[in-house]
Amino acid sequence: MTEEDAQTEFRHIELNSPEGGSGVQITIEDESATILIPYWHQADAARGVFDEVLQYLKVFEREAAYVAYDPQLEKPLDPSTDLAEAIAVYSGVTETIPFTSSEADPEDRKPWWKFW
Repeated sequence: MTEEDAQTEFRHIELNSPEGGSGVQITIEDESATILIPYWHQADAARGVFDEVLQYLKVFEREAAYVAYDPQLEKPLDPSTDLAEAIAVYSGVTETIPFTSSEADPEDRKPWWKFW
């Protein structure tokens, strides 16, 4: 596939945090962008990753006039008033996932295929 063909077929750019980083993934398309946050951040770490994402949102708003929408809150996200609610919803989800921490010791986990 030529570079020109690839640019025609794949109309997006994907940006990923460095290995060992926050795990944030940003996909930029022609008319929109998506920011994904993995569900392994707890408590203060969750606040830290949301602060990181807030900086990205500011760039998208300033440079592309994008408006943030939070599908979990089901409304446009106003970082000045909705950030605490977004973090609370995110934290509620992370509390229900058994192994959310990327630092969880694999030795402590029972293999998925062992039922006894």
